[in-house]
Amino acid sequence: FSSNMVFLSLLLSVEVGVLFSPSDICTAIRCAMSNHCTENSIAVQSGFQIDDGDMLMLTIGIVLVCNVVVTMIAILATFTAWGLVSAVGDDNTHFIVRSSVGLFATQLPSRLLISSLYMFLCWMIMILF
Repeated sequence: FSSNMVFLSLLLSVEVGVLFSPSDICTAIRCAMSNHCTENSIAVQSGFQIDDGDMLMLTIGIVLVCNVVVTMIAILATFTAWGLVSAVGDDNTHFIVRSSVGLFATQLPSRLLISSLYMFLCWMIMILF
């Protein structure tokens, strides 16, 4: 669980860093999500055309925000699973892990980690192309 926590924390810091980055493409993404682009905004001045027909920046922004939310939920699920396994004594651990609640509680962080990685790859590929 600790390696999942470190990886998810690093992934979250990258996502939040990109979301609030002052670079031109990140400003264009935020501008497309806020729908308050003006002629004087930095994204429009640097050559990015934001209009009603440009859905790519909006899609990247939505996937990025969903990725931040999923990563935060994955961190909370990892804490919960870690607490569940560590709260039960060594003699009773196999009973909890083999039960349906224990099985779902220990599988959820891994599933959320995989979904967070897929979403990360989705918005990274959309930014590159």
